[in-house]
Amino acid sequence: GACINSRARECKACQALKKIAALRWSETLGERIQQIAREASGITAQRSAVVHPLKYASF
Repeated sequence: GACINSRARECKACQALKKIAALRWSETLGERIQQIAREASGITAQRSAVVHPLKYASF
């Protein structure tokens, strides 16, 4: 929504805050994705090590 302080555009403070919030959010999201990826690759590695002989079984 538009900033209270200006009708036409958001004030600089709001724009700055939004940018900071977006950066923080994308950083935490990126970290979470990396964490999930690490966990998934760890699980996949364990699974493939265990399941390798049964490679064609449906897991």
